[in-house]
Amino acid sequence: MGRALECVLILILMFGDRFRGWGAEKVRSQERKLQAVLEGHGDAIWDLCYNSLERRVVTASVDRTVRIWDLLGEKCDVVLECHLEPVMAVQCDALRVVSGDTGG
Repeated sequence: MGRALECVLILILMFGDRFRGWGAEKVRSQERKLQAVLEGHGDAIWDLCYNSLERRVVTASVDRTVRIWDLLGEKCDVVLECHLEPVMAVQCDALRVVSGDTGG
């Protein structure tokens, strides 16, 4: 993703098994060049949390996993398989990830 990560990253979340990222500079300039497509979930992504300090995105999916993505390396670093139901919500900061599923 290179230089685009020097500015605010804008992510477009699709209800699918991947998400796409554009750099804010590209969006402002009307270029809208796609910077990355990160794939890995086996079902729809329902929520995400962007940590600007760590340059990471955490995603929650119907596939019952939470994934932590490294935006600089454009890859998934961690897969958390700790839910018995589809994961519908996620929040994060530099130290922790909190997620919630349809089971409560």
